[in-house]
Amino acid sequence: NTESTRFDSNLNTKILIHGWRGDSQESWLSTLKDTLLKAKDLNVIIVGWPGGAKNLYTQSVSNTRIIGIMMGILIENLAQKFNVSLNSFHLIGHSLGAHVVGYAGKHLNGSIGRITGLDPAGPFYKGLNNTEARLWHTDAQFVEAMHTDAQPIIQLGLGMFETCGHVDIYPNGGEEQPGCEDQVKDELPIDIGIFA
Repeated sequence: NTESTRFDSNLNTKILIHGWRGDSQESWLSTLKDTLLKAKDLNVIIVGWPGGAKNLYTQSVSNTRIIGIMMGILIENLAQKFNVSLNSFHLIGHSLGAHVVGYAGKHLNGSIGRITGLDPAGPFYKGLNNTEARLWHTDAQFVEAMHTDAQPIIQLGLGMFETCGHVDIYPNGGEEQPGCEDQVKDELPIDIGIFA
């Protein structure tokens, strides 16, 4: 609903979105929002889609496209209502959220100013030649991706190694990161569809 917003048309806008099994209350979203607002005057919007993200992985993957289109419509409405350029938007998505922001960018024909994919999800996206079905460099004027969990799925890597942006960054080779807890083994609900 754009009626009850404090959106400032004079400021750039960052839109943050979580990934699989997440919600808008995740601490990293709040920390990133606070860090961004301390650095610069901005509009910051956090998008939550727990009803679509807290499912078996295969269902959550299927939900990314509709969430991305809905996000694109929200951005269109904000741009029209407040007469702002799509270039002033920066979308930041983690895991499946990285593909959601890709779909939002596709919906807007690549007119978004910038997209950042934080560890774009790998299962069902790795090796996918159809760039319409995943984050891709044509989804915004500038697309960057940071790959931090791209080891093979058999090693419980949930990120993708393939390039998808104008710039792709691979800290420590793009695989397991020092100091990061491996919660996947304890929290991963088994979805046989991944292995079929």
